[in-house]
Amino acid sequence: MRDIVKKLIFGIGVISLGVVATCLYYTESYFPLYPAVDTVLTPQFKQNFHKITLGMTVADVESLIGQPQREASVYREEFHKTFLQSSSAVQSCWQYGSDGAAWIGDFAWLSYNVCFDSNDQVATAGVAIYHD
Repeated sequence: MRDIVKKLIFGIGVISLGVVATCLYYTESYFPLYPAVDTVLTPQFKQNFHKITLGMTVADVESLIGQPQREASVYREEFHKTFLQSSSAVQSCWQYGSDGAAWIGDFAWLSYNVCFDSNDQVATAGVAIYHD
């Protein structure tokens, strides 16, 4: 009887682990152990994003974290709400990060964003998590 219970518990554990792994693998889940697991960054991106402060110039940002991948897309509603409308002074935004780095699975990805005012100084900066 004890062996049957052990096998049953083991079987339930294996099935549960499989269900959890499948859910994480296919649901664009945020992976807390390595949040950037599915984030593609430019080779020159430097992990100094946390050092960006309001008022820094475009040249300061470029020397601190490198060239952006692109000017930030405004088609994403959540990006528009979070960054472009965060300040009426925002004129343009740079985006670092895009989807598709994970060679296995499909996880959430990070977008590092820096927005500048009309004087080309940092108006806002932050990281957005996309589950798409």
